[in-house]
Amino acid sequence: MLSKDVIDQSVGLARDKLEEIKAAALARHEYLTAVLTRFRIALDDGEKARVLIRSLK
Repeated sequence: MLSKDVIDQSVGLARDKLEEIKAAALARHEYLTAVLTRFRIALDDGEKARVLIRSLK
């Protein structure tokens, strides 16, 4: 079983990667990619804040 610290660190790495992808997309004027990556970040933030709950399906 993974500890909460390990999971939080993994999520942080994923968020950093998403931020990098979004920044690169904006630099290349790929706005759809930038919007979708920002949307994913917002979904993750909502889940972390317990505003959204991920389905088990």
